[in-house]
Amino acid sequence: MSRRRNDEPVKRCLYCGARLQRRRYRGTLEDFQAFLRRQFCSLSCSNSRTKGSVSRKMFCAQARKQRKPFCEACGGRKHLHVHHVNEDWTDNSPLNLQTLCVFCHQFWHATHRRVGVKCSVRMPQIVFPFPRESKDGSASLEATETPSAPLSQPNSSWPVHPWLVSNPVWATESSPVD
Repeated sequence: MSRRRNDEPVKRCLYCGARLQRRRYRGTLEDFQAFLRRQFCSLSCSNSRTKGSVSRKMFCAQARKQRKPFCEACGGRKHLHVHHVNEDWTDNSPLNLQTLCVFCHQFWHATHRRVGVKCSVRMPQIVFPFPRESKDGSASLEATETPSAPLSQPNSSWPVHPWLVSNPVWATESSPVD
């Protein structure tokens, strides 16, 4: 005696729109619950870039296109991230995006996590509390000035961040600070 076959709902592939049918694996019909969970007709449709809706990866790629060439807080030019000010990754409006280096980005989120509030404002530009020489060694910034253009990193293979430089533990003779 054979079992009664469940009525199959009409399902369509999210990518190509083809009608989905229950498959046979070694003569056995695909499990009904597995069929209901399946969304694509084949692996090629499943591995496609657009799966019927816009993904988080696609939103992040669109945000990276609006990234500036320097960190808006410290002026660094390496390891840049795009920070969503209101923490909504689907909102890629220019007012919601801020370019931060990895150090500033982690610092900003860690500070808000520690305080227990959501990030809702842009990270301010850092005011350097010490004079810093430019690349050619001639001009320096005063303690009250904020840099109008991004500052270059010191001539060293080590990336130096302002919070590390101002900390006396890190600013030793062996560190690569100017």
